Amino acid sequence: MTQQSQEMPTCFVVSPIGGEDSDVRMAADDFLELLLEPVLSSYRFKVVRADRMATPTAITTDVVRLVQEAELCIIDLTGHNANVFYECGRRHETGRPFIQMVSKNWEERLPFDVAGIRTLTYDLSNPRAVLASQTALRAFIDAITSGEVDQRSTGASMSTVAQSLQRIERKLDTLTSARGRVSDSGGSRDNFDLLVMSPREAWFTCMRAGDLAGAMAQMDRLKRAVDLKEYLAAIGFLLAAGHEEAFPRMESEINALVDRADAGELDDQGWDALAAALAGLRSYFANYGRAREGAAYVRGVILRLPDDGEHSHELARIYNSVGMLAWTCRDFDTVIEYTLRACNKFDGEPAYVYNLLLVYKETRGQDDPTFQQWLDRLAAYDRLSPDHQEYLAQHGRTYSGGTIEESPEDGKDGY
Repeated sequence: MTQQSQEMPTCFVVSPIGGEDSDVRMAADDFLELLLEPVLSSYRFKVVRADRMATPTAITTDVVRLVQEAELCIIDLTGHNANVFYECGRRHETGRPFIQMVSKNWEERLPFDVAGIRTLTYDLSNPRAVLASQTALRAFIDAITSGEVDQRSTGASMSTVAQSLQRIERKLDTLTSARGRVSDSGGSRDNFDLLVMSPREAWFTCMRAGDLAGAMAQMDRLKRAVDLKEYLAAIGFLLAAGHEEAFPRMESEINALVDRADAGELDDQGWDALAAALAGLRSYFANYGRAREGAAYVRGVILRLPDDGEHSHELARIYNSVGMLAWTCRDFDTVIEYTLRACNKFDGEPAYVYNLLLVYKETRGQDDPTFQQWLDRLAAYDRLSPDHQEYLAQHGRTYSGGTIEESPEDGKDGY
């Protein structure tokens, strides 16, 4: 190995990969070969993706190492892939440089926890769009290396980029140390620097530093600055991270929404926010071994909600949340009851049918007539996600419909 290759910095690509010859794999290869490699070669980065690593060690070990240690990570959030979001979170924790990217068809769908971070939109639909995306990525990298890379040049040397990345890492370490200090008395901090930030930026700063008490202290400011759904999602993320002090706040907000619904005063946005809040609680209860308690809590909320016939979509999401919590604690009778209610309440969501198939296969087996009937129902949808199409293929069904690029917030990947 030459000295030059030893010094070459690594850019690790975190993206959906999919199975060989799948549409997801083709899109991942286009993203890598048409956009990333042509741009990063001019900065002398070695570009690495998990499926293209030749390694004698376990690939999971190498992925974790690269997520944590690579000089740069480029993260493609297109498709809301669970593994991508996990690796994205691991990279955020390191404080090392990363660039978030997303296809133009997904730019409006980024979830709350990453939507506040600058994300570069790309388009590979035609040659001119590819060139424009390459130009945008170069400008993004030049912005990362501002002051040390001549933006008028056609490329930057490996050493200047590496030095700039190290400089940014040192700054991030300093900021994390200064902003992330949590006292032994339970989370108070010197927060003058947070007060000069926007509420959203201050909240993200605390969360990325692992300062849950500091993030909680920003909630009143955040509530005044963002819409209700985003505010409730922020409480949900605090709960999912283990900050139980956020539960009374979430419960108070849910009770207020339920009271407004019962009085006929809750608008469509409020119903949507309520369904999102209960989905956030689902993660909290499931992550901390309280799924049975969580299912009972959500069932109690359902009993207080009016079934006005106008908010079937939102009620179905809430029913599905009960089913998913019940699945976690292996209460299959409750899973079937509430997932059936979700399917019957809102027929337009194949993810609920998919969830029902999972529990029927678990309890009755795939040869059971009921399982086969619901498999036919899944196959009857005009448009399905690639995951659902693959599930049909695994069970002997040929699907001839279209493809959708998004799934609901609940149950898109099943239980």
